[in-house]
Amino acid sequence: MNVRISRSLGMVAVLYFTANFSAQNTTKDTLQKETKIEEVVMIGYGTQKKSNVTGAISSIKASDIENIPAGKPEQVLQGRAAGVNVITNSGQPGSSATIRVRGITSYYSNNDPLWVVDGIVVDGIGWLNQSDIESIEVLKDGASSAIYGVSAARGVILVTTKKGKKGRLNLSYNGSYGTARASRKLDLLDATQYATILNEAYVNGGQNPVFQNPQSLGKGTDWQDVIFGTGERSNHEISISGGNEKSTFYGSFGYFDQTGIVMSDISYYKRLTGRLNSTHKLTDWLTVGQTFAYTHTKSQGINSNGEFG
Repeated sequence: MNVRISRSLGMVAVLYFTANFSAQNTTKDTLQKETKIEEVVMIGYGTQKKSNVTGAISSIKASDIENIPAGKPEQVLQGRAAGVNVITNSGQPGSSATIRVRGITSYYSNNDPLWVVDGIVVDGIGWLNQSDIESIEVLKDGASSAIYGVSAARGVILVTTKKGKKGRLNLSYNGSYGTARASRKLDLLDATQYATILNEAYVNGGQNPVFQNPQSLGKGTDWQDVIFGTGERSNHEISISGGNEKSTFYGSFGYFDQTGIVMSDISYYKRLTGRLNSTHKLTDWLTVGQTFAYTHTKSQGINSNGEFG
């Protein structure tokens, strides 16, 4: 049996600021007019009206995925974004999924889409806490994803994490627990039945029986009961956010633990995540902010999809 043990530690920190300058300073009376706010979606470094790019962009909001108990955040795209295929590689806890945007684009190179989290190009989002996601935008055509260059030929998936909002302090908790077992097992012979059938085969072939007393073997060992067990999945997430006119913040902590149904003692995936997003308006023309993310994962399991697994 091949056993795989892996640890990974990831940390992302971003510091940014914005400055707005005015070419002239004039004062005049204006009447406030009623305006109609239309829904917009992120495309690259800007926005467009959702009605103009409905066919080119699939949008998923936090409310659509917050109650889905997915092991990896990319799995929430399954069945929720047109033109996006999500295939789970194996049943191993912590196994990543294969994402294809509008099929295979090349037979000779990588077909994985380009992942962009809060404006940063990353290698997948398996390290991300699902509850920290504010929205997911899938850019599927060349016009909407051209700003990212040749890497966008495989499609672009933009992930925006939650930010703080001005108002009272908001504390939330999200948790879940579940178990898993094999839905069915093969109906196999026990040791006595197997010896009896094997003796009949040898006798029919003109040879002597192999086992003199099949009844002495009893039931034997059901190796399916030895291999298959009960898998458990638990998820705990807590977040706090708030702010005022000058500063806003969002902080979260998450813990995910899953054991597999095959050799549960040596098949597990654990993920610890932390996040802090904040924005501070220092002056009328200067705003600074930071995005900090920490992830620690630990996994162990058998060699899946292999003849020696």
